[in-house]
Amino acid sequence: MITTENVTFAYNKNEILSDISFIAPTGKITYLAGVNGAGKTTWIKCATTLLKPKGGAILFDGKTFDNVRKEFAICFDTPPIYKHMSCVDNLQVLYEVDYKKDEVREMAEAIGLHGHDMSQPAGKLSYGQRHRLGILGALSRGAKYLILDEPDLGLDPFAVDYVYKKIKTCKENGCTILITGQNFIKMQELCDHFCVINNGRIAVEMPVREALEQYAQQTNSLEKAFYNIVGGHA
Repeated sequence: MITTENVTFAYNKNEILSDISFIAPTGKITYLAGVNGAGKTTWIKCATTLLKPKGGAILFDGKTFDNVRKEFAICFDTPPIYKHMSCVDNLQVLYEVDYKKDEVREMAEAIGLHGHDMSQPAGKLSYGQRHRLGILGALSRGAKYLILDEPDLGLDPFAVDYVYKKIKTCKENGCTILITGQNFIKMQELCDHFCVINNGRIAVEMPVREALEQYAQQTNSLEKAFYNIVGGHA
């Protein structure tokens, strides 16, 4: 379980996260939804100690991030790379993933990273390829905790389907997963738990099924539920 307890974060005097609390249940996929600028990426950076909250804590089965690094994987919306190193070496150094394994090569091909792509310096990758490399590393790591920030960025429809199947496999293997994104149809198919962050606060947290019952107004649309929660239009 990933537990967020009364986390507050501010840039100067601009409060981005305001005393937020929610959980990502063990062995489930949690969809952290919000409009751009709502605080999702800030939460991710706090969870991974890239930012230090003003107050509160984010814990992984009661442990701090530093104590679960070996069991953790993440793909940021703009994944880090060592530009001068090959993509193969980036996988090894950043994710401890061996490209020589058949299942890793298979995934690379499926998401559009071919052999010649993997052998070149990562600095030559396009933005979309760079994101695919991050997805490849995060999903191949065999993590206990997995955070994916907009995992379908830069992917074609076939690769999107492949990636979401792999995310489901991670869940079946007991991984606790938190995911962001704006593809409501895929998120509704994929996710178990629904958490909406709006203006730096948690507006709703509940199972996806309950959110559809309470907020979708008989449309069975998670997108409709989201807009009803934040006060917009689907």
